Amino acid sequence: EFKIKFFSDRRGNQGDYSISYNFTIRFTVATTEATATPIWTAEQFRTKITAGGNYILMDNITLKDWAPMDATFASLDGNGKVIKITNFSVPSSQTVTAGLFNTISPNTILKNVIVDIGSCETTIMLSDENTITGDTNFGFIAGVNQGIIYNSEVISNTSTERTITIKTSSTKSNVGLLVGNNQGVITNSRVGTPYYEAITVDENGSTTSQVGKTSVFTVKTSGIVAGFVAVNSGIISSSYFNNANIINTHIVGNDDVNMTAGFVATNLSSGKIYSSYAKGKGITAENIRGDMT
Repeated sequence: EFKIKFFSDRRGNQGDYSISYNFTIRFTVATTEATATPIWTAEQFRTKITAGGNYILMDNITLKDWAPMDATFASLDGNGKVIKITNFSVPSSQTVTAGLFNTISPNTILKNVIVDIGSCETTIMLSDENTITGDTNFGFIAGVNQGIIYNSEVISNTSTERTITIKTSSTKSNVGLLVGNNQGVITNSRVGTPYYEAITVDENGSTTSQVGKTSVFTVKTSGIVAGFVAVNSGIISSSYFNNANIINTHIVGNDDVNMTAGFVATNLSSGKIYSSYAKGKGITAENIRGDMT
């Protein structure tokens, strides 16, 4: 209700006149990387992250029956928290792009993300038999990266060595343990880190850190397989693959669909790799070929 005071006559006598008016205030929360929306739980991770937003992970989470989603948000700061994936729920389609995220969009920044596959299912089914006619792109962080990935890693935080088999019926599979197909930028990132540090900040701002030792893990699959990125047409710098095994089960045949490497299997003409290395526990395949710069 608004009250307007006015003069009623020349002598200065005044009175109040009231006007009632109903109105609605609409507002949206505008976030930046510096004022990101906090994500505390797995449910919030599934439902609260939307296109164009900025988010920060505030606690360790466990994703069960994880149906990968596209990363169309502006930024996600993993904040050194651990994202544990126990199993994937990948819908059947003619092409499959999957991981923590399907595709990271060109306008998206992903940083400080730790994906733990130490409790992941031992067999990841990317498709039923004969359902895929196109390519498969799989990485534990993303199937395809077109954006920026910074200071992120894939670990196996468990006391025993584990083998994970990734199955697909695709005629061409690009499987990298970080990203399947990189068309963007990846820097200062790792697969198979021997040690990791998880930092926790309480409500008073005090920080505590937990250092854990990870175990060796093995990934068994077929197609174009690499310890870090299967196919690279973007930029990779200051990154490494370590403390893991790769087994390519593809039958000897067409070299275009059967390659194995410790770091990058296929580095296309536009692909650039700087100050990176592979130091795997073992690479086993019928046909070994690739760039291990």
